[in-house]
Amino acid sequence: MQMNAGVVWLVVAAVLAIAELVLGGTFYLLVLALAALAGALAVELGAPVLGQMLAVAVAAVLFYFVLRQTRLGRVLDASTKDAAASQGFDVGAHVAVDAWGPDGRVRVQYRGSWWDAQLASGARAQPGMFVVVAMDGNTLVLNNLAAPAS
Repeated sequence: MQMNAGVVWLVVAAVLAIAELVLGGTFYLLVLALAALAGALAVELGAPVLGQMLAVAVAAVLFYFVLRQTRLGRVLDASTKDAAASQGFDVGAHVAVDAWGPDGRVRVQYRGSWWDAQLASGARAQPGMFVVVAMDGNTLVLNNLAAPAS
């Protein structure tokens, strides 16, 4: 049994829309689902396969730019920037370490709770004050705090 090309485009659109609901909230898969609907429309208008693919590509670009110009697109940009900014929130903070584990890891008290921490490359595993130089997931990456110049 052979499936009509229009039905294939509709199935692709449905799969992308469902994936957007399950995975997402970014609306980019929804843009692709709408583009797949343009492919189904091209089939109904009698376009050959190349025309269908061109319709999908043009629709994807068009819907992408429409999304970027809407309030929703600006909200998505802001949330992405907020997420990137939050990664740097802890960098530069100081934490105290009483003793390091043999694997270069430790639990430290920071911002009112216990955090996993690990030594940055080249840092010395000694007790004292350390500075957060990066985040590796939920783990603080610590480097020795430079001694004040005398």
